[in-house]
Amino acid sequence: TNTTDFVTPVFENVGTIVTIVTKNFLATLIILVSTYYFLADGHRIQPLVEQLVPENDREDIHYLYEQLRHVWADYLRSQLVFMFVVGLVDSIVWLAIGLPGAIILGFLTGVTSFVHEIGAIVSGILSVLAALIGGSNFLAMSNFWFAVLVFGLYMVLTGIKNIWIRPIVVGRHVHLHA
Repeated sequence: TNTTDFVTPVFENVGTIVTIVTKNFLATLIILVSTYYFLADGHRIQPLVEQLVPENDREDIHYLYEQLRHVWADYLRSQLVFMFVVGLVDSIVWLAIGLPGAIILGFLTGVTSFVHEIGAIVSGILSVLAALIGGSNFLAMSNFWFAVLVFGLYMVLTGIKNIWIRPIVVGRHVHLHA
């Protein structure tokens, strides 16, 4: 019974974690698919929405729709520029210290930077794991200390991205003060 007392809570916790991850994955998938269709078919939906509004407010709704469409397009462009800059900067830093898979990890960091906290956590963990497993291509240090170096650099890069790069890039595209 000792084994059963230990194994049962472990399986219950694993089941809870799998449930949470599955729900979050499905919610993210639904959001991404919905966003895609709203972006792809927004021009078809817009007249239908305008018909739901009283006649005397339709001009205002149309104006608001156009403004929102422009701001959203500017925001998406700014995110693409930000993702490119982040991927490029991280790739250069990882190449400079000899991290195995530097370009792929930099690209992954750029792509996942669209989802702020989760993207940073995922790409940070993968970068530290690559350092821990592969070590440096040319720095003479143990894999553990190289992973610590990568973690420290990742924290500095994340701070620079969130404090300076993101506000400047997004602010210029969306016309907001950084």
